[in-house]
Amino acid sequence: MYRTLPEMFAATVGRFGSRPAFKVKTEGVFRAITYAQLAETVRDLAAGLIDLGVKAGDHVGLISDNRLGWILADLAILHAGAADVPRGADSTAEEIAYILDHADCRLAFVEDAAQLAKVAEVRGRLPQLRRCIVIDETFTQEDKWAVPFDAVVRRGAALRAKGKDRVAERVAQLTPESLATLIYTSGTTGEPKGVELTHANLLHQVNVVPQLIHFSPEERFLSLLPPWHAFERAVEYIAIAHGCATAYTSVKELAADLALERPTYMASVPRIWEAIYDKVMAKVEREPRLKRTLFFALLRAAERYRHLARVAVGGDARFRDRGPVAEG
Repeated sequence: MYRTLPEMFAATVGRFGSRPAFKVKTEGVFRAITYAQLAETVRDLAAGLIDLGVKAGDHVGLISDNRLGWILADLAILHAGAADVPRGADSTAEEIAYILDHADCRLAFVEDAAQLAKVAEVRGRLPQLRRCIVIDETFTQEDKWAVPFDAVVRRGAALRAKGKDRVAERVAQLTPESLATLIYTSGTTGEPKGVELTHANLLHQVNVVPQLIHFSPEERFLSLLPPWHAFERAVEYIAIAHGCATAYTSVKELAADLALERPTYMASVPRIWEAIYDKVMAKVEREPRLKRTLFFALLRAAERYRHLARVAVGGDARFRDRGPVAEG
């Protein structure tokens, strides 16, 4: 059982350092970063954050959708002993202003120039926000207000090379009850409300889910949902804990990436699964009768095989009927 997320990450790097951790598609091909490479970047970025003034227990904004830079920022913030305050790139300037102010964020990661412009629009209402770090690698502008992601990584790498690395000290100070993230609700019924989740909270699924479902380092995960949602975030942490590879996709590229990456796991919401199912079944219905019969026969055989494979390793999830719900 892991106590903190950096402890879990260190264990994975020690066991699976040479294995692919995350994949990003460039020019139609998924290219991977190994766990060892991921760890170096995380530590460099964490050292850079500490040098920029991030203190243990600070809240750091993270305005971005799912991409490699998101998980790097998330892990670096945790290694700096701080907690992140995540939000999607579809957030309005007003939502960002409220959340960053309410969470008392002094520093924030933003996905790209468009997100930086949103924060700049409400900057006058965020006197405590000192700087933004722009994740997008095409962003090169640097001043006292905005700094490129890579510049912070290089800053931390230089400090570590000189032996001025305080990351290990920050990690050692963490406990299971240390705050890891502050996730804000949608605010549909009023102002968004911040939900505090500790390292122990986020690690609960990492420690418990594998008791129901067996994962091996050979698993391939496809990431589609916003990682600031607790569900997707838990899945990414589970993948990390087992040395699995996670590839990033989007709704637009999903069909192609399913065929290209052939994932064994993907977290999603019912609407997306229904859309995939409807598309597949519509195609099946257009096929000749023999092909349709073969399709359903092979589908039943695949379902049986997966069930038996999980039973063989003691990893088959069993769900019990809890009986009728009592009415008050």
